Amino acid sequence: MNSNFIEKYELIDGWAIVNNNFEVVSANENYYRFVGIARYYTLTDVIHQVDLDDFIEVANSLKTNAVKSMVVRMRRVDNSYRWILMDVRRGELHNQDADNTDNNTYEYLELKMSDIQAMQHQNRKLQQMINEYNHLLALEGELVFALDCREKMVTVFRFVDDIMTIIDERPSVEIKEECKKNRIIPDEDLEEFEALCKDFHDGAPRIMHRIHINSTPNQSIDGGLLEFKASTYYEGDKKLKIVGTIKRVDDGEGFSKNLVSYYKEYPDFTSEDVLTYVKNNIRFNPSGEIMLLLLQIDNIDRIEQEYDKKTVDDIFNHVLSMCREKVKFRGTVGVGDNNVIYMAVKDVNVEINTRAFIESLRTMIVWKYRMMNYGFNLTFSIGVSRYPFNGKDYDKMVMKAHKALDIANAKGKNRFIIYKELLHGEL
Repeated sequence: MNSNFIEKYELIDGWAIVNNNFEVVSANENYYRFVGIARYYTLTDVIHQVDLDDFIEVANSLKTNAVKSMVVRMRRVDNSYRWILMDVRRGELHNQDADNTDNNTYEYLELKMSDIQAMQHQNRKLQQMINEYNHLLALEGELVFALDCREKMVTVFRFVDDIMTIIDERPSVEIKEECKKNRIIPDEDLEEFEALCKDFHDGAPRIMHRIHINSTPNQSIDGGLLEFKASTYYEGDKKLKIVGTIKRVDDGEGFSKNLVSYYKEYPDFTSEDVLTYVKNNIRFNPSGEIMLLLLQIDNIDRIEQEYDKKTVDDIFNHVLSMCREKVKFRGTVGVGDNNVIYMAVKDVNVEINTRAFIESLRTMIVWKYRMMNYGFNLTFSIGVSRYPFNGKDYDKMVMKAHKALDIANAKGKNRFIIYKELLHGEL
């Protein structure tokens, strides 16, 4: 359990922009999750003192657009030091002042970082996953299940947006007892069901059975004629895991759900589209996690008064584009009333992951907009609610996100509020 907790803070594909004082100007969430964001860090705070002189020497010796690779020790959020493979590139920005008179040169370092041990660990995990599930991932519309032969636990997965999500996890004996108690299996299929249970118990190399399932109110999957296919994996003469699929053969609907139909092109989603996406995720993946984030550009009316409507529209469209770039396949982005940007993002609900995502989003937008226009200093007010941390009521989750945004505005803007019932009350 502890090792799984630490895995979340291993640094893979970290990215950061550092100024000449070695202050981190912008970074992705992987970096912030690794070093922590409890206080303001410079890079010299997290690089081991033994390696710091080597890093400074490399940084100072680089010419513009030149890249050097090195290995340094960096301190993780738990105060342990990790060996990090780092690519260091020196860059320059050339920006003119608002009156187009002076040309300013802004020098920076771009860092790409990965924990060597974490990369080795990830490679082993990926190889294991490929061996177990590669022949199943392409099966559209089917459930995937895994039976741990030592723990006697059954886990059932559904494909949501082509990613496996857990919809049920229980002891195998509990499932068998429920099937008999609630008469889920029709009498005429009881013999076939017992044969299926025997194959699971014996660890048959290949398993295939077709069984009718009656629907009950509390089932995680719909009833019908289901086909069970599975293979057993062994370590020596001991069975380790049985992995298989469940397919509906009495209709063509299947079990998988594609809640987002785009990856490369971004349609003009509205706030209603984003909220429908949140609602469907809660419905089809009740054991999953999803975050609703509302983002508002601060003082946009003042910017319009100082410049014009076209400038404001350009700013908003750039920010919207960068929000879509940040979320990508993890969720969806749309626009609501009063130029509020709605974002639904999956699997970043743990507080440090949520904060790392938001901080990375804010600094990425500010940095990229600085590259396009040196004259603007954008800030944002953000409200966040999370399922299931803020309860399992969809309507209240949406209301809590709006209340969080109102709190951010009331406190002077330029901040994010993650809704917490202990601090902000129940609705």
